[in-house]
Amino acid sequence: MSNLSEKSSHWLCDAIYDSTKFFEGVLLTIIDGAFSDPIQRKAVKDQIHRAVWEGNGELNSIISRHAEFLRGALKESPTPPSSEVATIKNPFLEE
Repeated sequence: MSNLSEKSSHWLCDAIYDSTKFFEGVLLTIIDGAFSDPIQRKAVKDQIHRAVWEGNGELNSIISRHAEFLRGALKESPTPPSSEVATIKNPFLEE
């Protein structure tokens, strides 16, 4: 069962990476058309690249923590009761 949480977290990381890469490409294409000076264009593109990918590290950290949580929750209760809905508390959402 913990293999399922690892597969889903890898899938989610891949989906976030692909989406971020696409978004960055769109932004960089817009910048190519907006700046005629090559030095200024490169400076802005470098700033956009850093801004896009710095946030992605935090997302990957959240996904990793969630996968760890799922692994622990699945170890405690590998088979949820069939007659009732199993509720798993997420410690990252509790205040």
